[in-house]
Amino acid sequence: MAETCMTESEVEVFVDNFKGMLWDDMDDALNCMSKDDMVAVIKALKKRFG
Repeated sequence: MAETCMTESEVEVFVDNFKGMLWDDMDDALNCMSKDDMVAVIKALKKRFG
């Protein structure tokens, strides 16, 4: 199993704040994410925003 640096609740917070997020904050979060984190975030964003 791949290591992730984001918990499920952190993914939820990222998705909740996605539209109001500053570019610097988004860049920091994306740099921290593993491949599995990015997959989880993309799926959550797709579910929320269609």
